[in-house]
Amino acid sequence: MCSRGWDSCLALELLLLPLSLLVTSIQGHLVHMTVVSGSNVTLNISESLPENYKQLTWFYTFDQKIVEWDSRKSKYFESKFKGRVRLDPQSGALYISKVQKEDNSTYIMRVLKKTGNEQEWKIKLQVLARSFGVEWIASWLVVTVPTILGLLLT
Repeated sequence: MCSRGWDSCLALELLLLPLSLLVTSIQGHLVHMTVVSGSNVTLNISESLPENYKQLTWFYTFDQKIVEWDSRKSKYFESKFKGRVRLDPQSGALYISKVQKEDNSTYIMRVLKKTGNEQEWKIKLQVLARSFGVEWIASWLVVTVPTILGLLLT
């Protein structure tokens, strides 16, 4: 496919990159996502939220609350995400704009059901530095190839 030389191959890969800036791999209740710094990302789970849940909370790591939904209103906490996040209480999705390299972490969505039981989902977010050229493509391939192989082999 790239017999016309490295430049043609590189040009083709650069054209295809915007279509695949987000790589997702799901394993149980742990989702792995990879994005490029400066892009926007939606953290969400692959299943429906429990019906009539009482409270939904998103955490950055295990102890820093980002947002909490309770009694039909959202409360956003003071954090590095101020002004960059938005919660969709119906789907539980957390939208983060202008993702930064420092946003690498495991995010936790915790739902408190009406019964008092909690259910938890984890999303491991990896943010790649934005750069251009061969170095960026190599970084992208290191992350993408194992993820795609993992999805194909499971």
